[in-house]
Amino acid sequence: MKLVFNQSFTGSDKNVGCRAPWSLQPSRKSRKDKLEILLASQISSDFHEIGILSGYRKPSASLAAGILSIFQLHNETLNIWTQIIPTVYFVIELILNFFHAGERFLLIYLVTAVTFLFTSSCAHTLSCLSPRARHVCFFLDYIGITLYSCGCAVCYYAFALPLDFLSLSPVFYLNLCDLFLFISVMFCICGAYLSCQTRFWKPSLLRNVVRMGAFSINLFYLATPILWRSYICRYMERDYDTSECCSLYYWNLHFMSAFAAGLLYVSHFPERLFPGKFDFFGHSHQIFHILSAFGSVTQYYALRTDLKERSAKLKLVLHAPSIPFSLLCLCLVILCDLIIFLKFYKRLCIIIRSKRL
Repeated sequence: MKLVFNQSFTGSDKNVGCRAPWSLQPSRKSRKDKLEILLASQISSDFHEIGILSGYRKPSASLAAGILSIFQLHNETLNIWTQIIPTVYFVIELILNFFHAGERFLLIYLVTAVTFLFTSSCAHTLSCLSPRARHVCFFLDYIGITLYSCGCAVCYYAFALPLDFLSLSPVFYLNLCDLFLFISVMFCICGAYLSCQTRFWKPSLLRNVVRMGAFSINLFYLATPILWRSYICRYMERDYDTSECCSLYYWNLHFMSAFAAGLLYVSHFPERLFPGKFDFFGHSHQIFHILSAFGSVTQYYALRTDLKERSAKLKLVLHAPSIPFSLLCLCLVILCDLIIFLKFYKRLCIIIRSKRL
């Protein structure tokens, strides 16, 4: 005997899609909340990653499904956790420094580090909601990176620059360290613009190179004075105070991890050579995240060591970094990032409307 339940209540009930509570058919909401793992052939090419053939989340998941996907296995799971774990670490360091050490420049660095890691973890978590959400998430991810770059520049300006930079420029008659920070701000803004621009390019080696270059230029610029310190410590040790060299072990680890991370990001090794073999574990973006997080931690140790070992020496040469100037530079980056985000979001909306996604 076939049992049939009557689901036709009233006209208005039918219009709102009411169902009997005992209906065996799942509601649309429950279907959407359930995470679906798909092959690359089952989703739009906009969501494809080079060399990754499976483990994709359905690109129309609900917010709940996106958040719950943190605890499920797919090709973004480790991308998410390799950002969440260092985020927690830097949040703890931020709290400890806020209540105990209270070094203002280091607090700026920690706030931007938390922002960068948090926006990255959110981007990888929520990029499965829709094509629009995917672009918006990674716009915010790139903006988080530029804020972190600015936070790095602020700390370098405060206590990591060589003594040669702590003098007046013979050309502009400005303090060289102030000029150093301002130029870095310009690189941060350009990096945000270029990286967001590449979101509209087709996946290619050129796109990866330009996107990585947008951030690497500022990284190389920031690294130059530290590399100069390293050179002096190695080859002119007799003429240099040993306090200048205490942090170089951490700086070297930071630069090596940053260089390796950049190579992996551009090359997509190993999944480019072995498609489908590293879909869930071991693909380049996961290792890129691990190296980036390791680089951030070693950079933090280097800055903390410089703060401890060089403070007395910097006071002797009358180095007085300005908190108002540092905050002004950070606010300028935030303002420009907001303008850049709105510009590209508007462009994204126009493209989506034209494609009727």
